[in-house]
Amino acid sequence: MNIFRPSRKLALVFGGILVFCGATGSAAVYIGAEKLLGSTFRGTNGQKCTEVETVLIKKKDREWIRKYVATSGGDGLSRMKTALRVAEKTFQEQKPDLVQVVVIDDQGPKDRANMRGHAIGADVVYIPDPSRVPEVGDAAVFTARYIDRPANESGLFYGEKIVVPSEDVERIAALMDDKFDCAKPDGAPETAAADGHGGDAHAAPAEAGGHG
Repeated sequence: MNIFRPSRKLALVFGGILVFCGATGSAAVYIGAEKLLGSTFRGTNGQKCTEVETVLIKKKDREWIRKYVATSGGDGLSRMKTALRVAEKTFQEQKPDLVQVVVIDDQGPKDRANMRGHAIGADVVYIPDPSRVPEVGDAAVFTARYIDRPANESGLFYGEKIVVPSEDVERIAALMDDKFDCAKPDGAPETAAADGHGGDAHAAPAEAGGHG
């Protein structure tokens, strides 16, 4: 069982806030392909979800998008698939250089300052062309993680952080046959703009995993 340790370069770029890990200090572990190729792997597109907030970060000639979405129930892998599906759908529609989709529980906190740490049930970072994001030029196209247990009564997740190898994430994405976005309820906040130089610390794309 390997301990996940993000590269220093990736940590520096995404390290403004360790969204997924928060202050827990927990280690993430890799999940092998044998656990992904069962019935839960085949023919599923994740869960229905509701958009909570979308943040647009502009950095010179590049655009990064972070989207917070909420789901109800389901296991960790289905939450990760939801994040993956929404990340790819967001890229298809808006063509940003980097997309991060963070999945929270319907019962969890909905203000951005608290949508971190144990509030996060899954997270996907999608960089279609790493050469367009030189800060993370050695990063994989997909970085995907999830918590292996359901949320508690307060909508918080306590469990092991599972890292899905990038090549397996690509296989999951290839098998999806319906890449739809989350529902946007009436009164949902419009896309928020954030200063890519740190004007809004919670808006800067964050590395979702590893040690806090």
